[in-house]
Amino acid sequence: LGPMVLTTEVDGRSIFYGSFYIYATLPLALIANWNPLYMSALVTIAQFISIALASFALSKRVGRGLGLLFFFLGATFPAFVNYSNWIWNPNYGMILTFLAIFVIETILRKPKSLYFTLLGVLTGLTLQLHWLYWLVVPLFAVYILGKYKIKNLLFFALGVGMGNSPFFIFELRNNFYNTRTIFYIIQNFGNRASTFRLPEHYYAIFYPFLAYFAVSLIHKQKKWKNLLKSFLFVIIALSLFASLQKAAFGQPFGILEWWGYKDQLKTVEIISSQGEEYYNVASVMYADTREYPIRYLLERKDQKIMPVDAYARTNTLYVLSRENPLGHAVWEIDTIKPAKIVRIWDINGTVKLYKIERIKKI
Repeated sequence: LGPMVLTTEVDGRSIFYGSFYIYATLPLALIANWNPLYMSALVTIAQFISIALASFALSKRVGRGLGLLFFFLGATFPAFVNYSNWIWNPNYGMILTFLAIFVIETILRKPKSLYFTLLGVLTGLTLQLHWLYWLVVPLFAVYILGKYKIKNLLFFALGVGMGNSPFFIFELRNNFYNTRTIFYIIQNFGNRASTFRLPEHYYAIFYPFLAYFAVSLIHKQKKWKNLLKSFLFVIIALSLFASLQKAAFGQPFGILEWWGYKDQLKTVEIISSQGEEYYNVASVMYADTREYPIRYLLERKDQKIMPVDAYARTNTLYVLSRENPLGHAVWEIDTIKPAKIVRIWDINGTVKLYKIERIKKI
């Protein structure tokens, strides 16, 4: 399986994404030598390629002009600029959605069984990345059944099974854990339903279809076609302005304003320069206090850092904090107490790196 869907946790139970996210990231990591910045750049390039392929296929039906408009609608979408700062499920999801549009256009020209299977595979892979994408499956099924033969629907279903096979296999081997958990969450959501919201990354995966339908509808218009094209130009201009503003002045989703990649690299250089072995790291700046980003970068430098389940055995702990971390009641720090701060480094004027050592009992 892939990562846990933390936003759906109820009574300690949560559903999981599929494993495609991990399998898709591994080759990127190998190509980029595990450098997260280069990996993010490769995903961004893949996004543009998928948009270009969908635009090329669409232009054969609606014309080059509308095909280019579709390309710029996709390329200037603010979420693409925002998500280019990291690698996450929605990145792959939007790539697969544009590839699905490419296959749909191919089916419209040549409705072969192979293409229906390929559309199903892409759908199955996307289901591993985003639970809400299940809303698309019945729409695809109804469209295929209404316009094509039932055998093509069966090929599509076969493709969905192939693309989402890791998830289905897990369900069969684990007594349908995710399926049962979904029903449990629905039954016990309770007061949490009042706080339910849809952040951008929940619905961004559907945006390519909105652009696709908009261009397709404009193509069918005769009287208002030029006016609607002009309206698309305005939308593209606004999207481009919003994207440039976001890139220049905005903060990516989930990224702290006063904490960036360069700060992380500086922290790693300080820790690794101490020449120590068998230490641990933590942070009190955000919810996950185990500090996986710094841990990952340290492991890339072959540092002998202790695992996340070894805080109780740690004698030296490096902590990122904006103030004295010993005053924070977090498990990673509590397990090393009684302890003392032996050194402090200023990272960026806001965040400091504290070196904490356990006070040994005499």
